[in-house]
Parts: sequence; C-alpha cells; structure tokens
Amino acid sequence: MGVVRMRLLGRYLTVFSLVFLWTGLVWASGGEGGEHHVSFMMEAFRVVNFVVFAFLLYKFAGQPIKNYFKERIHTIELALREAKEAREEAEERAKEHAAKLKNAEVELKDMLYHAERERDEQMRRVREETE
Repeated sequence: MGVVRMRLLGRYLTVFSLVFLWTGLVWASGGEGGEHHVSFMMEAFRVVNFVVFAFLLYKFAGQPIKNYFKERIHTIELALREAKEAREEAEERAKEHAAKLKNAEVELKDMLYHAERERDEQMRRVREETE
C-alpha cells in the first residue's frame, strides 16, 4: 500500500510541477505591447532540467526521505500509544481519588454524627450532675 501511494504521489507531483511550469509561461506571455517571444527550446531545456533534477533527487534522496518518514510514523504511533496509556492511567487514578474522597466524606459525616452524639451525652451528664 505504501509503495503504491508513493508512486501515485510521485505522479501527482510530476503533473503538478509540469502544470506549474507551463502556467508561468502562459502568464508571462499574456502581456501586450512588447515584443516578447517565447523560445520553445528554452522552455524545453527548463523542463528537461527539472526532470533531471527531480530524477536525481529521487534517486539519491528518495530512500533517506522514505526512511525518515517511516521512522517519523513509528515515533508518532509510539507517542500516541504512550499518550493513550497515560490518559487511561490518569482516568484510573481520578476514579481512585474520587472513591477516596467519597469515602472521606462518609467518614467525616460519621465522625460528626458521633461527635454530636458524644457532645449531647456529655451535656446531659453535666446537667444531671448540676441538678
């Protein structure tokens, strides 16, 4: 799948480059008034020069660029995996902390209830002793 995509991308890049070169030629020759003749040989030289440059670039830099992008894909996938694991761990910790907080609230209510009961009991004893 990757090789097919790279070949297709290369074809699209070639077509785009050729269209881009000819568009500049058409735009430049659209002026009126001046005597400007487009030399077909000069434009053919530019196209051939670009094709040779693109071929050399593909021949000598193609594999390192492919390797770079493969490695980049691998590192991004690894980073995404690690981020997903970190998120899941954080969610688990958040659930644990929420449960501990809920437990602490129940414990606090229980302590307050017992403290109030003990206070009421002590107040009752003090009243009985003072009477």
